Amino acid sequence: MKIKQSVLDAQKSAIKASLAKRLTVRKTAGERQSTNGPLVEVNPNYSLIKYIKGCHFGDWEKAENEHAVAKAYGTDKPTHGGFFLPEVIAPDIIERLREQSILDKLPGIRRLDMGDARQVMYNRVASSVTITWGGENETISEDESFSTARSTLVPHKTVCLYKDSRELFEHAPAFEDLMRQDVSEGLALDLDTKVFEGLGGNTLLGIYYNPLVPLTDLSGAIDEDNIKDAINAMRIVHSKMPTAYVTYPTVQKKLAQLKDAEGRPIFGTGPGMMFVTNLDGVPIHGTTQIGATLRPSASETYMVAGDWSQFILGNWGGFRVEVTTEGGDAFAKDQVHIKFVRWVGDMLRHDDAFHIIKGIDIS
Repeated sequence: MKIKQSVLDAQKSAIKASLAKRLTVRKTAGERQSTNGPLVEVNPNYSLIKYIKGCHFGDWEKAENEHAVAKAYGTDKPTHGGFFLPEVIAPDIIERLREQSILDKLPGIRRLDMGDARQVMYNRVASSVTITWGGENETISEDESFSTARSTLVPHKTVCLYKDSRELFEHAPAFEDLMRQDVSEGLALDLDTKVFEGLGGNTLLGIYYNPLVPLTDLSGAIDEDNIKDAINAMRIVHSKMPTAYVTYPTVQKKLAQLKDAEGRPIFGTGPGMMFVTNLDGVPIHGTTQIGATLRPSASETYMVAGDWSQFILGNWGGFRVEVTTEGGDAFAKDQVHIKFVRWVGDMLRHDDAFHIIKGIDIS
């Protein structure tokens, strides 16, 4: 079920009105915001577990905040079906997801809320214009080189199925951080993997497998010169330097071990620094979500140089949550199964704003 924006706006207003009458939110320790109703000191962080317990099992004990939200969204009655996480509940998972993801460290990434649009079309330049010069009364040459194309941002379905004992689920405070951490970390790392190495189809097409992204194949050890050659190739077609590099962590170590003729580190790592964290002022980030071998040969990996302002990450709809104690083997094992469903898509606005340096030997 897809909730329309007008409905969400109305529900948001109802939540604010409900909470304003009944709750006092603690901004900081010892600081209160007065309301017209009785003073109730409330933790500003909503509990995901309490919300799920209330919606699915009807257990709203010590969950005044969450119950008010559920009433505003019409999910306060126990249901065996799924429901969307409200705006005040979902952000905590989303923020934790972003903290775990390498994407949040890359400057300029555009995050797009797709709203009701199932896909978003972007016009782009496929071939740049050709400028000609002429004299007085001379025929102006037609520019036949300029052409445009369209790129489409299409979201794909990603699912996280979390299983654990019902006893643990009943202890909300202890279970809260454990599940949030596991869910956010799992979703974040999987998204990183798909952004760089997704095979397309029902998932994202990763940058490494995008046939339109220019590449350099080293088939050997990385050094200062072949990095410069690759970046020069990127500048020739994109006219800009990359804003960040992403690679497997061992490449950062290999770069730190490069020495000049005097035995000094080429990339300026100081005492005790194992990894290079920037190349000529451009940050380089390491992640194990990039393959450490078979890129393209054994013991070879790659680096992505990118102008990340040309990368768009789109979200369609909200987090959907489904809970069961009966489906699959939940009944036999007395477990609670929680499924998080999210739709996400990505797109490179300009393929030549990125460059792959592959075949980096890390043996």
